[in-house]
Order: sequence, then C-alpha cells, then structure tokens
Amino acid sequence: MSKAKLVWSTQIRKVKMLKHWSKNSIRKISKESFLKLKDRIVARGFHDVIVVDTDNTILSGNQRKKALLELGVADVTVLFPSRPLTDDERDKIALESNNHDGEWDFSKLKSLDLDLLTEIGFSDRPIVVIY
Repeated sequence: MSKAKLVWSTQIRKVKMLKHWSKNSIRKISKESFLKLKDRIVARGFHDVIVVDTDNTILSGNQRKKALLELGVADVTVLFPSRPLTDDERDKIALESNNHDGEWDFSKLKSLDLDLLTEIGFSDRPIVVIY
C-alpha cells in the first residue's frame, strides 16, 4: 500500500490545544536548560516551530510548548503534515527533529564573542578530544 507523499506546511495553533506525545518522554531537559529556554523566548521572541501530526500531537517541541504556556503565549507556529503519519513516520520524524546532525566549525566559532556563545548554551570550558 503506497502512502501519499508528505508535504509540510506552517500553520498557527493555540498552544493549549497541542497534545503531549508519550513517546517524546525519552528526551529530557534540565531545570537550568528549561529556564534558559524561557529566557531566550522572553529576550528574542519565539523563533522556532513545533512539529505536530494532524491530530495536534507534538513530535518535536514538548518543552517549548511547556515554556510557552508558562509564559502565557497563546498562539504558535507549527509544522503540519498533509496527511496523518504512520507510527513509523512519527518515530522517525520525532527522532530526526530532535537529533542535531551537524558539527560546529570551531575555528569559525572562535571569531564570535565568548559571552554570546556562553549565553546561548556553549560551555566556556575547553573541549578535550580523545582519539
């Protein structure tokens, strides 16, 4: 059985209408990181999207939803699929959306201000690479 091609669009949803997906509990955030997330939203606005299935179940963005609710944000931009996802697609999309594939070019990062890098989550401790 062939599935129709997935096409994603952005839509606006009420934050309180977005549903928690129990499988997304495999990813956690520390209290400190959650506070930093809220601080970033307050400082620069919410400049991200939450990925949902057609039933408004969050595949990527449960912590962002929690932060937005605590900050009193009513509406949010979501990525919405053109058709309901299979369980396999849900799993893959959730993992892909929460997995950061790339690597930083540290030689280029050196040109940025250390305070800026520390503020957005980079450590000011030296990196030790063991081969």
